[in-house]
Amino acid sequence: MNEKEKEEEEKKAMEEALMDIMEDINLEEQKSEAAFIKKLNLLREEIKTKEQFTTTDILPKEPQITSSQSVAIKFADIDSFLAEEKIETPFADEFWEFYYNNKQITDPRKFLGGNTVREKILGLLGEVSEYVLNPELINLNHAFNEKMQSGKLYYVGDTHGSIKDTDKCIRYFVKQIEKTELNNEEIKIIFLGDYVDRNKMDIHNLLYILTFAMKYPKYVRILRGNHEEVTINMRYGFWHSINKYLPNLYLFNDFEYFFMKLPLVHAVHYQSETMVEPRVIVSLHGGIPIYDNKFTEMPKIPNIVEGLDLLDSSYSNIDEMGDLSQQILWNDPADDLPPGMFFLPSKRGIGFNFGKEVFDEWMKQNKADRLIRGHEVFLEGFKNFFNNRLFSVFSSSKYVFRRLEAKILELDFSKPWDKNWKYLTIQKEL
Repeated sequence: MNEKEKEEEEKKAMEEALMDIMEDINLEEQKSEAAFIKKLNLLREEIKTKEQFTTTDILPKEPQITSSQSVAIKFADIDSFLAEEKIETPFADEFWEFYYNNKQITDPRKFLGGNTVREKILGLLGEVSEYVLNPELINLNHAFNEKMQSGKLYYVGDTHGSIKDTDKCIRYFVKQIEKTELNNEEIKIIFLGDYVDRNKMDIHNLLYILTFAMKYPKYVRILRGNHEEVTINMRYGFWHSINKYLPNLYLFNDFEYFFMKLPLVHAVHYQSETMVEPRVIVSLHGGIPIYDNKFTEMPKIPNIVEGLDLLDSSYSNIDEMGDLSQQILWNDPADDLPPGMFFLPSKRGIGFNFGKEVFDEWMKQNKADRLIRGHEVFLEGFKNFFNNRLFSVFSSSKYVFRRLEAKILELDFSKPWDKNWKYLTIQKEL
C-alpha cells in the first residue's frame, strides 16, 4: 500500500469513527456547530442565573514581563502545602472504591451516585481543584516547576477514554509509589492531556485519572491537552457522552470550567548532590511555542520555563487563548521540513510544525535538556525526535479503529543520562 492509499484509508477510518461517535446526536445540531455553541451559551446563562456560578478561582491575568533578564523560578513545594492542609477527600475515596477496587471500567452507563451524580462529580472536581490544582501551587501564566534529586519520572500520553489502558497504568503506578515510599525515594507521574473524546468510556477515563491524582497528590500531575477544550469536545465525543450517559447536562459546563484550571507546562529540575547545574525536563501536550515570523527565518523564542513570557490559557475556548497557549496544545515536531524552512503552518489548521533548528534554539533559550509530549498517534506508541531530546508518547491501545502498541515513558535518574529512558508497552509490560 502506497502512502496516498494509506492516507486515504486513515481519512476514511477517521470519518467512520466520527459518524459512530455522533450517531445519537440530533441531526440538526450535528450539521451546525453554531447550534452547539448557542446551546452551550444558553446553558451557561442558566447556570449563572440559577446558581451564581463564578470563576473567581481562576488566576487574574498578570502584566507581560518585558525585561530580558531572567526571573527567579518559583518552585512548587507540594509536600509543604499538603502538610499544612487538613486533607479530606470523601468524594475521591468513593470514586477510588468505584473504579480501583470495584473495577467499574466497562459500562459507560454506570455512574457513582445515581440521581446525585452531579453532586459527586462536582465534589471530586472541587477536591482536585483544592489539593492538586490549587492556585498557591500552580500559576497558569507560568510553567509548573518542581525539583527532584533522584528517583523516577513517568509520562502518560493521550488516553482518549481508553480506560483499560488507564487502569493498567494506575495499578502499575500504585505499586511504584508504594515501593518509593517504602524506600524513601522520589517519583513523579505526569499525564500529558487528552483524557476525553473518541471513546464511549471517556467520562469514566477522566474521572478515574482525576481520582488517582487526588489519592496521590504528592506524586501525580495532570496537564491540559487540546481535547480539554469546548469546541473540540463538542465535535469528537465528550459532549455526546454527557448527552447520552449522564442525567445532568450542566456537567458539560462544569467540566469545561474545570479544564480551564489545568496547567499547560510542567518542568522537572533534576539535580543530584554531585551536579553543578540541573537537568531540566519540560513536558507539555503538543509542542514548543514560538513567535510567528517568516518561515525561512529563526523565530523569536519565548522563555516559558523561567516565566519571562507569560501564557494566557485560562479559557474554555481555544480561540480565546493567547497564541503561545494555543501552540503548546497544537504544535508538532517535524524532522522532514523542506530545506531552508525553520517551521511551517500545521496541517491541523492551527499552530506550526517546527524543525530541529527551532527546537534546539528553544531548548537553549529555556535552558532545557529534554521535552516530553503527546498529541500524535504512532502505531508503535512512541517516536523520538532530534537526537533523543524530544520524546513523543501515545497511551491509548485503540484509536479510531486502529490497534496501537500504547506506551508510557520512564526516566530513571539512577542510570546514566543518555541511557536513563525507556518505553513500556501498557498491555504487555505493566
